[in-house]
Amino acid sequence: SSDLLTALFARVPLISGVCRELSLAQAAFALSLFTRSGVEISEALQGLETLIEHPGVQKQIRACMQKMDEGENFDRALLDCGLFKEAYARMIGIGLRAGRGDEMIAQVAERYDDDTETAVNQFLNTIEPLMIVLLSVIVGAILLSVMLPLMNIMSSIG
Repeated sequence: SSDLLTALFARVPLISGVCRELSLAQAAFALSLFTRSGVEISEALQGLETLIEHPGVQKQIRACMQKMDEGENFDRALLDCGLFKEAYARMIGIGLRAGRGDEMIAQVAERYDDDTETAVNQFLNTIEPLMIVLLSVIVGAILLSVMLPLMNIMSSIG
């Protein structure tokens, strides 16, 4: 049921961006944990595929694994499949070449955490005025449904 809910949220225009950012932050954090634990990148990606529920992100993880199976380096596969933002994928590539891939992946995870916070705040700033308008309409409808019968009763009495 949570897979169905995630797939539904991934298609709703206002929520889809936030869901994607959350999934990417999850993926970056999980990848960081895997690599810091000494797990090979290919095994880490297989683990990621089972952890992440967002269908679009899962598809990109599978594409990345396929590119690696075809012989591409992880950093090149990241760029090709578009799993992470280009700047972040390049950061990971530089970290891997410098022998500090796990540290760079952790830094990317922190940046995705910041990006997620920004996306959630933007979503809330967008939805807040809509909620005020919706609640105003509901309160107005309730007031009308109470006041109109009272006015009819008052007019029939007087």
